[in-house]
This record gives sequence, structure tokens and C-alpha cells, in this order.
Amino acid sequence: MVKEIIWTKRAINKFNGIMDYLEAEWGEGVTRNFVVRTYEVIDLIALRLRLVLGRILKKVSEDFCSLSTTDCFIGRPKMN
Repeated sequence: MVKEIIWTKRAINKFNGIMDYLEAEWGEGVTRNFVVRTYEVIDLIALRLRLVLGRILKKVSEDFCSLSTTDCFIGRPKMN
């Protein structure tokens, strides 16, 4: 099931700022590639939200555990 990705006003403004910067500094081709790749990733996230979130949570917990000086007891979140 495809999830709808909703952009906040802040996200739209930040994305537009990045595009403006890339176009000014690197040109239209680099900007176009960035936009295409960004939307490809967003589409993948929309299609595979549970998988992506699971990987992000795993990475965050691994990073937390590697920084911690004590044992890490983070429970795995339940994915419905």
C-alpha cells in the first residue's frame, strides 16, 4: 500500500532553497539530478515505509548503543 507523503511548508522552503543553491553553484544538470533522485527516494519511502522506518530505527539504536558506556537495552519497536 502506497502512503502519501505530505510536505510541510518548511520542508518545501528548504527544498526550494537547496535547489536554488545547486542551480547557482552547480548548474541545471546537477539540480535536475538532485530533484529526480530525491523524488525517487521519496517514492521508495512511500512504497516501503515500514521497511525504511525499521532500518532507520535500527541504525539509530545501533548508533546510540555504540556511543553508550553501559549496556544498551533498547526494545525493538512493534511494526503493525
